[in-house]
Amino acid sequence: MKGISSMPNNSIASFGRLRIRQRGSSVIELPVIALVLVTLVVFAVKVGHGLSLKAKLDQLAYSLTSIVASERLEVDLTGSGGVITPQIADALRVVAERHFQIRTKQSSVGVGIHLEQLKFGTAGAAPFYQSEFSGAQCQSRQKLLKLASLAPVGTVQGATKGLRSDLFQVSVCLTSLSLLTGEFYSVFTQDFVERYYNSSAVLIGRQYD
Repeated sequence: MKGISSMPNNSIASFGRLRIRQRGSSVIELPVIALVLVTLVVFAVKVGHGLSLKAKLDQLAYSLTSIVASERLEVDLTGSGGVITPQIADALRVVAERHFQIRTKQSSVGVGIHLEQLKFGTAGAAPFYQSEFSGAQCQSRQKLLKLASLAPVGTVQGATKGLRSDLFQVSVCLTSLSLLTGEFYSVFTQDFVERYYNSSAVLIGRQYD
């Protein structure tokens, strides 16, 4: 009878030990889960900032190309003789630097400009290609010479008929940017980030040669 009466007590004791173990496991698991959730939230915020910055970079590349390709007003925007100059590339870089120093609030961000122009002469002649660089290292992903087919042929008799318009391309690059990677991961993802933050825009000029 004594053996039978002690069985409920043993069951209660085992159940109590099991609850204590479960409590200990919960205490250990909760910080781990919290850490994972915080990491995911921080990563999502950084990715969101990165995508927003990329969109602004694309918009800036288009805006800078529009400046170069626009009609000449009081100032010759395409340099002497309608050809781009290093001074124009420097001016575009200054605009980009002011823009991204405000947007990213990181003085260490490097801004690079690659400015290209393609001019067409008489029919059958090889096009004239001009390229200028300014600031941090920056190279367009696709050279403007490969996009020569985008230049339309004029159709206005006595004015532009048979002539092809100029083509302009501006590439804007951001370097030394830790917005997405942070200090710890920058060594592993720096190459990807710098290739990602490289935006180019191509526009048709107003001048026909």
